[in-house]
Amino acid sequence: MAPLISVIVPVYKAEDTLRNCVDSILKQTNRDFELLLIDDGSSDRCREICDTYAAKDARVRVWHKENGGVSTARNLGLEVACGEWIAFVDADDSVDEGFFDVLKEGLGYDLVIGGYKTLPKGEIYYNFEGDFKDDTMGDFVARHLWNGYVWGKFYKTSILREHRIMFRTDLVVYEDLLFNLDYILQCNSIKLVPSCLYLYMDPPGKMIQEKYALLPDEIRKIYALVDDRLERLAHKFHCWRPAFIFDFIEHYPLERILRQGSDDELYHLYVEVKGNVDRSVFYNDRIASPILRFISCIKKEYIVRRHRVRGRLLAKALSSLYGRELLRVKYSSFSKKFQAILITYRLFGLLDVYFAIRSLVNRFRKV
Repeated sequence: MAPLISVIVPVYKAEDTLRNCVDSILKQTNRDFELLLIDDGSSDRCREICDTYAAKDARVRVWHKENGGVSTARNLGLEVACGEWIAFVDADDSVDEGFFDVLKEGLGYDLVIGGYKTLPKGEIYYNFEGDFKDDTMGDFVARHLWNGYVWGKFYKTSILREHRIMFRTDLVVYEDLLFNLDYILQCNSIKLVPSCLYLYMDPPGKMIQEKYALLPDEIRKIYALVDDRLERLAHKFHCWRPAFIFDFIEHYPLERILRQGSDDELYHLYVEVKGNVDRSVFYNDRIASPILRFISCIKKEYIVRRHRVRGRLLAKALSSLYGRELLRVKYSSFSKKFQAILITYRLFGLLDVYFAIRSLVNRFRKV
């Protein structure tokens, strides 16, 4: 008899976290599942660990393949899965004991989405409740599409196979976002469940991987692919296209250019991807210039992720690249302007103090 859920775990050089991941899945209160461990040519002890679990528990199946990337591993899992529903778990993450019970609340829907919690800090994200069907699907597209990860969700195997939805293997990033957009295009109903039982590992000091340092040609390709899906979603569900999706995509090439490139490269990338704009109005809040974007990134590192070292690193790079040009930008708030002044004059110690005070104020506001 086919299991209710097929859990696909792509495995690559994860010997330090794999056991914790697998144990958390095998401890689920809902035991109607199979666990597919896809070893993507790991050179560490992952092969041995996977085989050990398969020998002890009949619900665990293992495939060993040559290294081809996470998309090829997930695609193999999709090909061999036997469950009615598909769930993805990353090998460095884990799930709470009741994670599979989230599906019970959405069995009548095409896609079921839960929230997630970051470890070790325990911060909660995407903790929403909602039912979207027929004429309300446009509300989901307009308000909730930003969660482009494949983990923390449950997909119908029948929809995936009927429409041959797979992960693109020609992309190094946003293959999960494209997968979700392709899937949602075939959905007629979506359930949001307010239970953050997926545990995303986000340790202090975690850095953006080198693969995310996209080149202009790569970012244009991703823009085109996402733009096509958003156009089709807007047409199908009669809604506006969520422009905020592109804000996430822009972060990666901007980081590479900020560290290695020049102001001209930033400007030409903007023109080629988003359309022509006069250089004299490039730096302003209306189009969110690269300077403003990186001031926002610095704030995120300090306040949201609480990575002071990484935030200061970005601030130093911004100061080195732009210098006094930071003072020419038309900022929409005193906070942004104040940060720009501190970065311009390389007062990074005061920048640390400023964000420490902001974090303290935010904490009291929550109370």
